[in-house]
Formats: sequence, C-alpha cells, structure tokens
Amino acid sequence: SFIVLSSIFFVSMSSFVFLFVFFFFQAEDGIRDAQESRGLGDVYKRQRESAASAEETESGLTTLMRLQESLPKDVSRWFWTVMALCNTVEVSAEINADNTQSYVYAATSPDEEALCAAAALRGSTLIHRTRNEAKVSITTTSEDSSSSTRVEDYVLHQIFPFSSEKKCMSVIVENKATGKIHLIAKGADDKMLARLVGAAAGPPKAKAEDHLRAFAHSGLRTLIVCMKSLTREELTSFKGRYAAALLQLQDLSLIHI
Repeated sequence: SFIVLSSIFFVSMSSFVFLFVFFFFQAEDGIRDAQESRGLGDVYKRQRESAASAEETESGLTTLMRLQESLPKDVSRWFWTVMALCNTVEVSAEINADNTQSYVYAATSPDEEALCAAAALRGSTLIHRTRNEAKVSITTTSEDSSSSTRVEDYVLHQIFPFSSEKKCMSVIVENKATGKIHLIAKGADDKMLARLVGAAAGPPKAKAEDHLRAFAHSGLRTLIVCMKSLTREELTSFKGRYAAALLQLQDLSLIHI
C-alpha cells in the first residue's frame, strides 16, 4: 500500500523530449535495491535502515521539496496531466452524500491507481476513459488563490500496456482542442534511459542518473516518465507500419496452426 506520492523533478526539456523522474514511498513492500533496477510493480527487497541512511532520507526529502517548489507551474501541471493519461485505469463516477461527484479508479496494478489518485490530488483528475478517448479535469490556482477548472479531451490513438518483460508502458494521445500529439512512456529507469535519443541522451541523462542513484540510496522508489511530440505525418506513418506488423504476426500465427 502507498503512503503518498512525494514529489517530482523536471530533468530536461528540449524541443522534442521531456524527461521526468519521480519518486514515491511504499508502506509495506520495502525499498528498491540501489544496485538493481527492477521496475514498477515488481517486488522490492526489504533493507535494513541504519542511522546514516535515515539521515540521507531526511536530507533527500528536503531536496525533493525544494525541487518541487522550483518547478514552473506549467511544467508541474503538464506532468500530472501526463500521469492521468499514461495508464490503463478504468474510471467510474460516484455521487456523494452531499451531492458532490467523486471518481473511483480501478486497475490491475495498485501502482496505477495510486498514480491516478495522486494526479487528481494535484489538480489533474481523470474523469472519463474509454478505449479511444479520455477526459481530464484540470484545476489551476491563480496568485490570488482563486481556482478555475477546465476539461481537456484527448484521443487515445494507441496504448501499449505495461508488462513485466518490457517494464514500461506507453500511450499516444492527441489533445482534441489543440491538435497536439504526444507519445508518453513511463517505466523502470534502466529501460527508459536506454530509449533516450538526441539531446536528452546527453547531459540530461547523466544528471538523471546521478539523481536516481541519490534517490535509491535515500530509500525512494523511482520511475521515469518521458514524452515526445509527434507530427501528424509521424503518427500516420507509425499507424501504417504498426498495422502492417500486426498483419505479419497474424500470418505467422496462421502458418503455425
């Protein structure tokens, strides 16, 4: 079971790639082994915590809070919207006793539910999801403490669910209002860092690895989230190649029957 989603750190931003590293506590399953990357959803070995490691954790939490406060609001908001979209969670609405509406999330992984719930607490609430579309309610607070809410509609072009072999998952989404298309992926640090290319594979990757080591030694589970902007042409090309690959797999299946 989860205590709370602790913080996020915006590592880098180029014209094409966003890279996020974030971390959260797990109440009963222990913490990740600092020497081995196991990925979200795996079982973590319980480690003995010495006085020195406790001090490192406290120092790490102080750093996390400072990093979160330094994030630009638009970056923080987009991060939580990404977390509300990049999952396979089923959502249902419930009417409370005071006639307010709340949303209940169901998923095969408790991690997915926890991340969606955390995104909702931070103002990006997944309120509707089908196989082909999703709606996220975005609540923002201005400098005078007044709040406003808007609903963003997204097309879900493709979903690649998490598996223990891949240790990652990804979705291709399109904002219906803006027409912007993004490939969003999240997963274990070793799997995600290996997929970085271009500017994100340089100094930002090295900086992310430094933070990952520090977070692991502080007893924090880590997960990397990446995003790439896609053009309409790239999306169309991908869909064509993906459909062709599926047909080839179907042909091979028929041959082996």
